[in-house]
Amino acid sequence: MGDIIRYSNLLTLEIVLNNETLSVLTDRDFFGEISLFTEQKRRTAAVISQSYRDLYRLDRELMEEVLKRYPKIAEHIKNISDERVAQNKGLFKKDE
Repeated sequence: MGDIIRYSNLLTLEIVLNNETLSVLTDRDFFGEISLFTEQKRRTAAVISQSYRDLYRLDRELMEEVLKRYPKIAEHIKNISDERVAQNKGLFKKDE
């Protein structure tokens, strides 16, 4: 809960909600950022790996430190978070 995870090594992940594919993430994409920028503290979708690779995890405290230290990166991640929320508006409840 509240973690951001970044992966690499040409991994493909499918983001699924209510048996519907919302998106497919590939090399150097990330997920979990919505909980960092919204009041949404629970995950909003399931992540299904299409192959076995390493996942890298940053906990909330470390990620918040990184975002404070690098505001341009924070802005970039926030923009992606906002886009994802807008694209999937209505698919998940705001308070869940």
